[in-house]
Amino acid sequence: MIVRRFLVVLTAVALLAIPGCGSEADDPTDAYLGTWKTREGWYLEFNADGTFAMGGSVERAATDPLEWGTFDFDGEILRLETADDSTYCTGVVAVYEATPSDDGDSIAQTAVDDACGSRRSDLSRGIERYPSNG
Repeated sequence: MIVRRFLVVLTAVALLAIPGCGSEADDPTDAYLGTWKTREGWYLEFNADGTFAMGGSVERAATDPLEWGTFDFDGEILRLETADDSTYCTGVVAVYEATPSDDGDSIAQTAVDDACGSRRSDLSRGIERYPSNG
């Protein structure tokens, strides 16, 4: 009887723990999703399909971006790959160390490798969620 009760409790604990394992909510890329603004006034849109776009306004980033491509974030490293047909930083792959703030409103970034000097300067100063949650 005690063994049976133990097995029932053990099974219940396991069933409660399993849904959190490997769920999409744990995807570190989610930290970047949405609209961000650099300190220099550029707007970046990071999309759930792994694409990004950058422009001088939120509208331009969405409809007529200056730069676009794909991105990936593993929790520590942001990797941007600008599309070959992008207007800015064409075909350049950039790598940044990134640290999201606890409140999710900003991300500190340090360039590891980015041959596009102006983007490197802009993004190395960090980005802030737009509009701010605070």
